[in-house]
Amino acid sequence: MVLALALVPALAGAGPQGGAQSGGTATPAPEASGPGKNITPFSTPEPTGTPGPIGNGFVLAGYNGAAASGGVIPLQIPTATPPSPWPGSNGTGFYAELTGRLSATFAASLRFHDYVLHGGDDPIVNLSEGDIVYQPRGGLFAFGLGYGSWMRSTSNASANSIGLGVQFMPDLRQRLSPYASYFYYPSGRTMGTTAGISAAQAGIMVRPTKAALLLQLGYDYIGYPNGNISPTTLSGLQVGLGIGF
Repeated sequence: MVLALALVPALAGAGPQGGAQSGGTATPAPEASGPGKNITPFSTPEPTGTPGPIGNGFVLAGYNGAAASGGVIPLQIPTATPPSPWPGSNGTGFYAELTGRLSATFAASLRFHDYVLHGGDDPIVNLSEGDIVYQPRGGLFAFGLGYGSWMRSTSNASANSIGLGVQFMPDLRQRLSPYASYFYYPSGRTMGTTAGISAAQAGIMVRPTKAALLLQLGYDYIGYPNGNISPTTLSGLQVGLGIGF
């Protein structure tokens, strides 16, 4: 009986805890992983932002058809004979546009409209535009500042002006998207007269496939109500091809 009582402490020391201690220093259990525990010397890149409705931008070029009216045929040499009224006529030409995204909320555009008119003194009329617009929250609506230059081939001077405008951008993420723009340049001066230049476009942008190819079908309008020159209005169909990038 005494012998059995003496063996009890020895048997208690031979348990699991005692066995782990008898082998030397105990190995600590690995720490549980969790938030803040996965630390590596390599940084993880953050995902890039998704491009807005126009992606990084687009370029377009195509055909312009126009009806021209209003104004007079300017005289190259001043005479006592009054200028002849401009006869209403048609015209053909081309246009080109380059639009690019500057940031998530700013974009810039360059546009060129060119018309060969088949009436009167058969002039060439063109309008060059450049603008920077702000897109609130990177959306489709935009407004901003532009510069326009109106020229006629038989005139010695161009009408130039800074102006303001609004745009409804095409959404190139969609297969079919409307677009529209209007810019007004209030102080275009030529032939001794100042008048405002209006430039408007509206239509549909089509992305036929998943590729970046674009098809544009729209309407173009240019107004310059200067009574000393012609035409005072140009308007017609636009058909063009382009690519997004």
